[in-house]
Order: sequence, then structure tokens, then C-alpha cells
Amino acid sequence: MKACSLVSIMGVLALALSGCSSEPTATVAKKAAPPAPVSGQSALFEIYKVARQWSGDVQILELENIPLESVKAEPGKYGAWRALMVSPTLKRKRTFTYSVIEESATLHKDVFAQGEEGYLPNPQIRSFAIQDVKTDTTAALETAKKAPDTAEYEKKNPDTPVQYRLEWTNQTPVPAWRVIWGRSISTSGYSVYISAVDGTYLKKAH
Repeated sequence: MKACSLVSIMGVLALALSGCSSEPTATVAKKAAPPAPVSGQSALFEIYKVARQWSGDVQILELENIPLESVKAEPGKYGAWRALMVSPTLKRKRTFTYSVIEESATLHKDVFAQGEEGYLPNPQIRSFAIQDVKTDTTAALETAKKAPDTAEYEKKNPDTPVQYRLEWTNQTPVPAWRVIWGRSISTSGYSVYISAVDGTYLKKAH
């Protein structure tokens, strides 16, 4: 009887343990990493590859960042960028956007080409080749922070967002990044030009 009782008890324990092990194991779902912002040069290269399919002689007229609430900006990097490209032979200009996420009906993930418009050269805002953009926004920001008045401005205006615009106006002898402290050029209290060609400090914007 004792042997039978022992066997019965062992059987019950085995069933109990078997029942426990058959319970589903809780697993922690891995969350996908949030989309990372990209630098201005990186976005421009992606846009240029698509724009060349539109016109083989495509050039850059301007590039600027697009702030997104859904993608946190990093120094010199944003989740989306907008470029205005021109074709001298076609005498047309076209807007292209690059975004790391599908944001809206007008801002799609990756490169998106919008409609064309007529283009006439303007001596005050010149177009330029992709080969002229040898400096990225990350490097431009580092140089801008070393400018004589930057430290003083940042001390008086902490946590001011920084915007970027690539352009070649009559303000600079070469294509340049305009590094802008503020939410826009019109509301900015301080901005500087950094050469897109060699990354040197050019001047304080007026």
C-alpha cells in the first residue's frame, strides 16, 4: 500500500508539473526603433538620385529642413527635408521632399516629387551642382557654434531650435549653409553662413 501510495503521489506531482510547464510563456514584444533623423547632405543625395531621373542636368536651388513632431531632431539632423531643384535645359523647377516616415498626404516616406513650374535664372539666387556640397549640416553646425557671437546668443536664448537652409545668394561667394537659430528665418534673431564647399565660416547673416 505504501509503495502504491508513493507511486500515486509521484504521478500526481508529475501531472501538476506537466500542467505548469504547459502554461504559455509570457514574451515581451520588441518595440521597433523609432525612425532616426538624417543630415541635410544625406537627404540631398537621396533627392538628387531621384531628381536626375527627371532631368540629367538637374541642379540645386535650395534645401531646407522640415521640423516634424513625430521625429525628434538631433544636432544637424531632421526627419524631413525639402529641396527646390532646377533644370537649366528644361527651364523648369521642381520641389522634392525626403522624409524618414510617412507623415501626411503631402509628405511621404523617402523621396517624393511634386509638380513642375517654369524657371528663369535669377542672379541673386543661383543654382549649383551637387559636387559643390562637400560639407554636411552636422559639420556646419559645429563651425557655426565656434563663431564669435554664437556662444553669447545661445547663452541669452537657451533651447532655441536650429534650422538649416542651403542656398547660393548674393550674400556669399559660394553655396552655403545658413544655420539659423529660431523657428524660421523671419523670426530668427541670429544666423550665420557656413561654406558648403569647404566648411569654413563665412559671415553673420543680416
